[in-house]
Amino acid sequence: LDRKESWGDAFAEDEHFIFLRSPCGRVLLGFWKSDGALAGLFTTLHHSDVFRPHLAGSEAWELLAGRPAPDDLDSCLGLHDYSMLLTLRSARIESFSNCFYKVNAFKLGTDRSAAVGPARVQGCCCVEQSPKESGGSSSALSSQERQPLRTVGGAGKQHHSAEVSHFEVLSPHESGSQPPFPCIRQPQLAFQTPAFKSILPDHLILDASVYDEHGHLFWTTSAVVAQLAGSCPHESAVLQQRFVEVDFDRVDTGTGKEKQVRWICVADRGAAHLVVQLEYGGHWTGSAGCAGEEGQRPLPRLNSINWHPELQFLDDWWGSRYAR
Repeated sequence: LDRKESWGDAFAEDEHFIFLRSPCGRVLLGFWKSDGALAGLFTTLHHSDVFRPHLAGSEAWELLAGRPAPDDLDSCLGLHDYSMLLTLRSARIESFSNCFYKVNAFKLGTDRSAAVGPARVQGCCCVEQSPKESGGSSSALSSQERQPLRTVGGAGKQHHSAEVSHFEVLSPHESGSQPPFPCIRQPQLAFQTPAFKSILPDHLILDASVYDEHGHLFWTTSAVVAQLAGSCPHESAVLQQRFVEVDFDRVDTGTGKEKQVRWICVADRGAAHLVVQLEYGGHWTGSAGCAGEEGQRPLPRLNSINWHPELQFLDDWWGSRYAR
C-alpha cells in the first residue's frame, strides 16, 4: 500500500489504532496511531474466490456456478426461487448463520412492476468484488465501465445509484413482535497485538452465498462491514414503503426496554446489494460503539434482510431484458 489515502477515510479507529478497508472490502489493515506503522490485518475470502482461478471454464465449475440454459417460457425469469446462505462472524467465531429458501422478488405474484426500480446506496457501503467472468462468459460490465460514485448534498457524501430488483429475504416483523432470528454472540471484531487487544463492536465480517433455482452460485460476497446507526444507508421506494407499513404503529411495551436499530449494508457495485437490519432489544449501559463496552449491549436479532441484484447483472446471468 503506497498511499493510505487511496483506500479512503478511516473505516474504524480506537485509542491505539486506525483501520483502513480495501476497495474490495476483503482486507482490513490496522495502523498504530503513534507512528503510522502497520500493526496487523484481517483478510476474508469467499470459497468461490479461491476455486474460481483454478476451475473457471471447467466442467466442475459449470456444475457449481455455470449459467443456466436460455428459458423463453418463464415470464418471471430470474425473479424467483433463490436460496441465500448468510453468515455474520468475527475472524474466528460465527454470530449468526442461516440459509433462507424460496427467495422471490417483492410482490412477484401480484404486481411485478414493484419488483424492480431505482436504488441509491451510500458510498461507504460500496465494494467492488464481482469477477468479470461468470460461468465461463464475460460480463457486459467491466470494472472500467462502472460509473464513478456521485457526490450529493452539502456534506459531499458519495453514493452509488443503480436499477435493481427487490427481494425480501426476511420480511420486517409485524408491529410489537420479536423477529425469530437471534445472534448467538455479539457481531464484532477483536484485533489482538502482543501489547493491546482492541474490540470493534460495530464491525464484523459478512459472508453471503446466493444460489439460483438450479442450485448454481449466482452471487457471493465476503467483506468486512460496519453496523450503521440512523437511517438506512440503502434508499429505494420499496424499502421505504415496507418499513412505513410495518413500523408506523409500533408502540413501547412499557417494560422500560430500549430498542437500538443498526444497519449492515454491502453494495457490490455492478452486481448486487445486501441490506440487513439488526435490532438490539433491552437496555444499553454505556454509549454505543465504545471498544471497552462490548459486553454491555444485548445480543441483537435480525429484523429484516433485503437483497437487490442490479438489473444488468441479472440480465447477464439469465439472458433477460429487465435493464432499461
